[in-house]
Amino acid sequence: MNDYNSDIRQSILDNRFRLWHDALSHLERTAEPDHTVVRFPNSSSYIFSTGSSCFWMVDPAYTYCSDGLAEEIRQLGELLREKASFILITHLHADHCQSEWVKALAGSSVEWVVPERIAADFFNHWGASPANTLILADDESIELAGIRITARAGYHAEPGKVPVLSCAYDVVLPDGIRLFFPADVRDPSQGVPPGEVDYTFGHVFLGREDATGSDFPHLEAVSRFLARRRSGHLFLNHLYEIGREPADLWTHRHAEMIKEQLRSIAPDMAVTAPYFGDTVVLTGGELRCPDLFRQWDAAVQRDFLDNLGVSIKREHSAWMEKAISQQIPVVEWSYYEWDKIPLTELQEQTSRWRKAGGRTLSLHMPDFPDQGDETGTAYFKKCTDTARAVRCDRVTIHVPHCILSEADEKQAGILDFCAGLIAPLIADGIAVGIENLHMKPHFKADDSRPMGFIPEELLALVNGLRERCRSGLIGCHLDIGHAYSNYPYSEKYDMAEWLRQCGPLINGLHLHQFECAATPEKPYLSGHALIAGRTAGHPELHPLYAAWEQGVFHAPMILEICRDIEQQPFTSRERMAYLFGETRH
Repeated sequence: MNDYNSDIRQSILDNRFRLWHDALSHLERTAEPDHTVVRFPNSSSYIFSTGSSCFWMVDPAYTYCSDGLAEEIRQLGELLREKASFILITHLHADHCQSEWVKALAGSSVEWVVPERIAADFFNHWGASPANTLILADDESIELAGIRITARAGYHAEPGKVPVLSCAYDVVLPDGIRLFFPADVRDPSQGVPPGEVDYTFGHVFLGREDATGSDFPHLEAVSRFLARRRSGHLFLNHLYEIGREPADLWTHRHAEMIKEQLRSIAPDMAVTAPYFGDTVVLTGGELRCPDLFRQWDAAVQRDFLDNLGVSIKREHSAWMEKAISQQIPVVEWSYYEWDKIPLTELQEQTSRWRKAGGRTLSLHMPDFPDQGDETGTAYFKKCTDTARAVRCDRVTIHVPHCILSEADEKQAGILDFCAGLIAPLIADGIAVGIENLHMKPHFKADDSRPMGFIPEELLALVNGLRERCRSGLIGCHLDIGHAYSNYPYSEKYDMAEWLRQCGPLINGLHLHQFECAATPEKPYLSGHALIAGRTAGHPELHPLYAAWEQGVFHAPMILEICRDIEQQPFTSRERMAYLFGETRH
């Protein structure tokens, strides 16, 4: 019955630092201006953002044993010093409170919130300073950054054993969302504080029986305890604690047992067992961004990743070598990067990429030239010849330029001209994706702007070209960043609506995110920034997974990332592909 093995453990160890570092580094870009967001970096630590600038934690612990990890702990400690406003501690076990981090935060502005019963040990043995420690007695409350925190009696006193001093917390967020942190529960017979809550952060513990077995007499009592608070949503955590031996370690198998019990005990309670790295927006209702990718079977996951690639925006030869070494199946070239490289060199490198598993080669063409622009037309044809010579599978081209007020008069002629330019590509079986554009500060949301900012306009252009070329090889290339940073049209046409309308005509996508959320006050962002995670960032990618799952589209997806702190797409692809343990269990 054991669903935990050395491969899973090693994968957790291998990915631990990257996961923590990403969560802390990207707090601003995964925060929600109007909500609290929780991140699950390990079995029992929680990283929160409330609004865009308040970051706080519950029980920060990186590792049981710090041998050989001093530099990792130092780097993460520096991020905590820089980002965290306050940290709640439930008890002082090593998997809940990292003593090295307590010492690393000495002298910083980070405030610690601790129960009265552990304060002396927190100062004497963990090295905390009373100057930035807030001590709460049972049922005492404090407010920090508009967040009301109330300490409650803890549940870690296991019958027949020496009690572990601990506390629980009630937390009320500025928007009224209520959280309950019972922490580790060893005596499920105890009562809970009064009042319903929106979210309970429960920890799995089914008694002292061998965890690899199937009989757990405490299962019902634990389940009833977790239901006692009448929570709208229960998170089941404290899974895959790598400091434990398998006989004392809980996994998603055990979480499913509790979930099954709760179907009859509390049928209205939603139950989720997060994986390391998951990110959830706390709205009080259904989870807004469930990780659909995680729920797919291995074949669907592999198909998705086989269509996920990178854009070569700079250092063409070096990035192509990286794509070869990493066996990246989809690559898009940028026209301004390869035109100084000899054709024979491009062909040789492409051949090696294909042998390494390359499936789809795309070329981002220059914009369609204006009619009468001989220089632009000649360069466009040169790019067309290159795409054919290296045997591209597809190309991406921005929508042809046409001011909306002139569309009735000029669009037919523009489409005839553009159809002639792409005809050689179509003849060679090369697909053509027409890419949507987006609003910028100097545009007005009227007919003085160019075409191609809303789905209906993109579809009209694509269908016009398909009719003239008599070919289904022409389709929509959807840039989700352009769709997101497209105010005021983004209010009506979000990513899900673009996917719904363009659907089967989509033959390619550009994926990138922004450094923060777009708002009416700040609607136009720079874009082409890293992907912060599968279930986090702006725009969030849940609609993309839902459309893939439902068969709305099936096309190459290209990470077009060249700005911001990473300035390359390879790390984002690793981040999107990350699977807990790379093993289904």
